[in-house]
Amino acid sequence: MKIVKIEEQKRRKNRYNLYNEDGYFMGIDAYIVKKYNIEEGKEYNEEQLTEWIETAQLEKAKDYVVTYLMGNTEQKIRQRLAQKEYTATVIENVIVFMDKYGYLDDKRIGKDVMRDAVSRQLEGRNKIKQKLFQKGVKQADIEETLAQLSEEEEEHAAHEALLKKKDLYKTKAKSPYEWKAKCYQFLLRKGFPYTIATNVIEREEWTFS
Repeated sequence: MKIVKIEEQKRRKNRYNLYNEDGYFMGIDAYIVKKYNIEEGKEYNEEQLTEWIETAQLEKAKDYVVTYLMGNTEQKIRQRLAQKEYTATVIENVIVFMDKYGYLDDKRIGKDVMRDAVSRQLEGRNKIKQKLFQKGVKQADIEETLAQLSEEEEEHAAHEALLKKKDLYKTKAKSPYEWKAKCYQFLLRKGFPYTIATNVIEREEWTFS
């Protein structure tokens, strides 16, 4: 197969379109053109050319993942690579590479997110579940992660969260009932289950004066 024309793409920098005798063949990155010395007028084996491109793309995809996507779930990595227009073969090989060297660990990511949410953000399991889902953690791993969150731990986080807002809501309330209701809704928005929010609210003192 002869490459009869190499044309720089107008909308994307460092990308070129390759044309053979039949017209447009494929778009590739500029560094692939330079690395393999692809030139107009030269004959290339189509399979060899495709292999060169996929090999170069794989290395580029690995570098991108290691540089920018470490700590993300498999699903998120797949999505980001697809958005970068890597082929399905390249994406699959990247995932194999990540898994081989222990870079994919949804369970660890789940634990990290949960610990940060509980200890720093003071959030409950419903908010944690939402965050894990958004990160692309598998449902089974989400359930396993949340199973490790004890009721005592969650109630402590709820209590700490309440203490940060309790006095503020008191100044905005017109009655003890409204004060408690505002605090209760706050805990629910923070992702704490009804039972946890109720337990914490009932143990608090609500002197309104």
